[in-house]
Amino acid sequence: LVDVRYRAHDGYTRSAWLGMLAALAAMLALGRPRWVAVLLAAAVAVYVLAPGAYRARLHSMFDPHHPATLYAGTAGGGVFFAL
Repeated sequence: LVDVRYRAHDGYTRSAWLGMLAALAAMLALGRPRWVAVLLAAAVAVYVLAPGAYRARLHSMFDPHHPATLYAGTAGGGVFFAL
């Protein structure tokens, strides 16, 4: 949590939250697989209930046509497959 708080103040807020959500999903999938559905429902609820500007920012994290998303996906895939 210390790293998440540091990154949130460093300007990488969305990435920190997305990373924390992915880590929580991975821990839940290993420890309590039935809770993954609850986590997914909570993430969808946050997206649906978010005000317009926040929803647009949440959507931009996964927009496949946005250049930054394409670059991050390509770089992340390269790191993953290099292992």
